[in-house]
Amino acid sequence: MGKWRTHFAYNSVTQVAQSENKIFAVSDGALFSVDKQDGALEFYSKISGLNGTNISKIGFDKKSDQLFVIYANGNIDVLATNGVINIPDLYNKQMAASKDVNDIQFYQDKVYLSCNFGIIVLNSTKKEVADTYYIGPNATEVKVLNTTIHNGAIYALTSTTIFKADINQPNLVNYEYWTTVNSLPGTGNLQTICSFSGSLFLLRGEKLYKQESDNTWASYHNELSVTSLNVSNGDMFLYTNDGTYLVDAQLNSVPVNYNGTITDGEF
Repeated sequence: MGKWRTHFAYNSVTQVAQSENKIFAVSDGALFSVDKQDGALEFYSKISGLNGTNISKIGFDKKSDQLFVIYANGNIDVLATNGVINIPDLYNKQMAASKDVNDIQFYQDKVYLSCNFGIIVLNSTKKEVADTYYIGPNATEVKVLNTTIHNGAIYALTSTTIFKADINQPNLVNYEYWTTVNSLPGTGNLQTICSFSGSLFLLRGEKLYKQESDNTWASYHNELSVTSLNVSNGDMFLYTNDGTYLVDAQLNSVPVNYNGTITDGEF
């Protein structure tokens, strides 16, 4: 009788990713997009070709013009111009560790997935798993919160440690090529590390730090208690319990009103 339709809740957005023309969003595990020009909505589901329902993470790769969709069970879809391509390697892998993906990082033709056991590297061209890095001592599992690439090095963050390696080293599956970063600033759990506007930033214990040219760390807006941060479309967004702040490429900072407008004046 007629056609089936999906009925998901789309009023509680938990994450976004954007292409040149669209903004993609996840709400209660469901995916939709908004066209930047005319505001048209598009909804994605198994009916439109997806291979799962409970989406846990999304990320858009501008280089390949593809949206990577990660499901809670480890399944992976790639939304490209020619349709949906499935990468089931992680989903099919028999393992005791959780298959949660904590972060997605793009670099050249590779996609780095931060997992509860280490790092999975996808080849974005071939649509397959290229490598798996177990970077703990003696190749043990560690929960990687996120990765970033900065000045030819890849950084992998756990709640207590920053691991570092040469991004061009072809044998990063060998844990011996990974070292730890010492003399970290602040106290508390490590939360996020990111490369932005030529500088390396570290969020720890809700305080943000910027690495200087001599590899020391300096407080950055110490007056803020930053709960999380995100780099998107050339800007860095700092989220606090009192509001959101935008940092531009020149490291100028301005508050963002809840209606999306920028407040005049720096802070």
